[in-house]
Amino acid sequence: MKTLRIKQTDEFVNPVTGEIVSPSGLEQQLLAMLYGLSNVEKYYLLNELLKGLSRGRDLLRKRLLEELDEKPRQVGELVAYVRRRTQSRFDTKRFRKDHPELFREYAKEISQTVVVVEKPDLVMKIEEGQEALEQDMPL
Repeated sequence: MKTLRIKQTDEFVNPVTGEIVSPSGLEQQLLAMLYGLSNVEKYYLLNELLKGLSRGRDLLRKRLLEELDEKPRQVGELVAYVRRRTQSRFDTKRFRKDHPELFREYAKEISQTVVVVEKPDLVMKIEEGQEALEQDMPL
């Protein structure tokens, strides 16, 4: 049985074929699966995939926290454990409330350009005498 190994070079070894695949190769394989779609459709589908993967990762993280319960667990070459870490963060809301003048003096307004691709519900008005029809936009 072959196992998945992650090398320091960030290359991935396919556990079935043993082939080394770089992350850019993985990206190219995914984009090849989306061949024939417009860039807008690809962007939308990849965004939806990432949202789903993120939700799945969060669910697995919660399950692992329950399973591990401070005890390391080894599965093949992988080891999972819980590590506590402490971070220091700046409390912007409290600082704004306690020192509004100083906050305004140091606040920096930024502008960003973002791409938004969404699948809005369309409301189509039909000829006179008929009711409006609500439907999803087709891909």
